[in-house]
Amino acid sequence: MAGNGPCRLGYDRRYDGGDRHGTCAGLLQALDSSSRRLKALVADLPEEEMSQRSLASGWTVAQVLSHLGSAAEICTMLVKRAIAGDTSGPAMEDMRPVWQRWDALAGPAQRDAWQAANTKHYDCFHRSALPRVWL
Repeated sequence: MAGNGPCRLGYDRRYDGGDRHGTCAGLLQALDSSSRRLKALVADLPEEEMSQRSLASGWTVAQVLSHLGSAAEICTMLVKRAIAGDTSGPAMEDMRPVWQRWDALAGPAQRDAWQAANTKHYDCFHRSALPRVWL
């Protein structure tokens, strides 16, 4: 039955809060919920708050969003590859220019770019057949 089996994405029970039973559907739901909460938290942060330290040691709030945004961009690339039948993982030469472009953005631009990349990744993934395959 779709959504009720163990997740094939390297599921770790520590992240399901005890109520999702390890399903891919539960993990995707938690990821979507977390993204929406983060978007609401950072939507109106002024630039000076974006440059403050985050809870991630040594990183500002903007740098955390840059990390999440660049990861979303790279994962979107991987989803598109998978749709085309290419199961190869990311290569350093694919990721390095993405990271450099993201690192060059100012705090508010990192936030805005994260929101755009996150939305693009979500849309790309959910329009593909991958959730049906994994669920």
